[in-house]
Amino acid sequence: ATATDDVDETVEVKYFIVESTGTIRLLDQTRKFKPTRAGRYTARYYAVDSSGNATIVDYIFVVGG
Repeated sequence: ATATDDVDETVEVKYFIVESTGTIRLLDQTRKFKPTRAGRYTARYYAVDSSGNATIVDYIFVVGG
């Protein structure tokens, strides 16, 4: 995932996994995640520019079952 800004190039992007239990995990820059149980998960991308404008994009996926 990439993020761009039309004013400057300063965009911070963080990557999270929302586990089926509701636990939110911040991923490192490798963005690797291995589910340990079946359930519904959300890959969450959070981007914020130097002006404080933020955007969140969620992708839901189901493991097993």
